[in-house]
Amino acid sequence: MEAAFCFALDPAGVLVLFGPSGAGKTTILRSLAGLGRPSFGSIRFRDEVWVDTERRLWVPPQRRRIGYVDQHDALFPHLSVAGNVAFGLRGLSGDEKRRRVGETMESCGLSPLAGRAPATLSGGERRRVALARALASGPRLLLLDEPFAGLDPCARSELVVLIRKTIRERSLPAVFVTHEQREAVLLGTDLAVVGAGRVLQTGPLAEVFARPASRESGKILGVETVVAGRCVSVREGVAEVEVPGGRLWAVAGEEPLPERVYAMVRAEDVVLSTEEGSFPMSTRNRLHGRVTELEAEGQVIRVVLDCGFPLVARVTRGAGQELGLAVGKPLYGWIKAHAVHLVPR
Repeated sequence: MEAAFCFALDPAGVLVLFGPSGAGKTTILRSLAGLGRPSFGSIRFRDEVWVDTERRLWVPPQRRRIGYVDQHDALFPHLSVAGNVAFGLRGLSGDEKRRRVGETMESCGLSPLAGRAPATLSGGERRRVALARALASGPRLLLLDEPFAGLDPCARSELVVLIRKTIRERSLPAVFVTHEQREAVLLGTDLAVVGAGRVLQTGPLAEVFARPASRESGKILGVETVVAGRCVSVREGVAEVEVPGGRLWAVAGEEPLPERVYAMVRAEDVVLSTEEGSFPMSTRNRLHGRVTELEAEGQVIRVVLDCGFPLVARVTRGAGQELGLAVGKPLYGWIKAHAVHLVPR
């Protein structure tokens, strides 16, 4: 696995490892926790070396001072909530252990459940117990592996609020694994895109989602329209790109563009209309096409237009009715130049 990257997190920052199932996100997290040993390479945290395969150095999990929470909870069924939270506290006096357990359960909203058995708890309550157990020892780094998996929307929202509050109040940096864009945006400050065992891109979360560094990153980040093109000119900061069926205009970045590029457009940046003159001329890209696919996605409809290449848009059900959406219907797609992102190919 090729997962080499270096990242500086703010004291209360959250680095999201984002990618599809099987991409290698959990392997990275388990290596950080000391639950897995990489076959080569090194892992450093602050001024400490936790793993260096060349020097045959490996620091065991208990010496790394890490809190780890995953989707499986792994609570001990024979222990109470308080007993589970106290489990990892060794070498402390009885008074100090009780103090830490009490404070941690209070901060996680678990005090009323102290004597309960795990089997009597809801999914959200069990996940909060797992979080409290991870926090009780005073970790320097919090690792979260799909912590919201299997929870209903209400329990998920409550846990998101609790984790954000905990990270902020404790100034506790965290690394968070997910493949859900909504979860990444709710909790993350920074993002690492992981695909096929490689870290493809890192940076501030909003910047990475807005500006994928490659076609592969774009696909993982949910950019649905990716079309191969040829950059034919750049004038006054606007690039003209030849694509199947016509031209696209995009805001050019500071770096020189190669001739061969991919143009990427998010579905939410495409506006549909039945008439060519429906939008201001400042919208540089006006594409004509016919609907080839319609797919209901909850309260929105996914629309695919054939514009010489497949252009994906999403509209509300109400907008779909106003447009008279049907397969074969001619429509115009409108895209501002700054919403077209170009990457080399």
